Order: sequence, then structure tokens, then C-alpha cells
Amino acid sequence: MKVVIACKAVALELGKALRCRDEKPLTRNHVVAVLNSISLSMSILVEHVKKLLFWLDRSPFDELVQYIELRNRISVSIWDLVRSVNVQPKTLFEIASDIIQRSQATLMSLWILENTS
Repeated sequence: MKVVIACKAVALELGKALRCRDEKPLTRNHVVAVLNSISLSMSILVEHVKKLLFWLDRSPFDELVQYIELRNRISVSIWDLVRSVNVQPKTLFEIASDIIQRSQATLMSLWILENTS
């Protein structure tokens, strides 16, 4: 559940980045504040995903193929999100909607996990 909440927080922060892209003129302080909040929400998300992956890596899940595949999909999704956010600020503001879609895909993977357990 914490991962879902953190994913939604990332989407909200990236929504702020989308609004910043459309607003003119932007102050440096405003841009820095948005970038810091995105970084903070991403670090919280990554921390919760790591805890989830460690939980899925324990017995009896560590030997079930479907959980191994789910764990791998979640890992790939979160690292793609991290790579997407770790770019130049101007680029981040331009690709924020794409990152939001990726975070929604991560949420879908988690929804599948909740409904298969």
C-alpha cells in the first residue's frame, strides 16, 4: 500500500512539473522547489519498492515463477522511472507526462500483485 501511495505522490509532483512547463515566466526558486519535491517523492517511492521487492524475495515467493516475473517487472519499471527523472530540468518538464504514464504502469503491476495474493 505504501508503494501505491508513493506512486501517486510522484504523479502529483510530476503534475506540478507539467504545470510549470506551461507557466511563463518561471522563477528559479519555483523550479528548484518542484525539482526537489520530485526527487524527494521518487526517493520515497524507491525505498518502498525496495522493501516490497525484499518481501517478495522471501519464502515461499522466491521459488514461484509468477512472483519472480512480477518482481522483475516491478524492478524494471522502477529503474526506468528513476532513469527518467534523473535528467536535465528542462527535459524533465517536457517528459513529465511520459513519466506519469510509467508510474501508472507500476501501479498496475502492484494492483495485479494485490489481486493474485
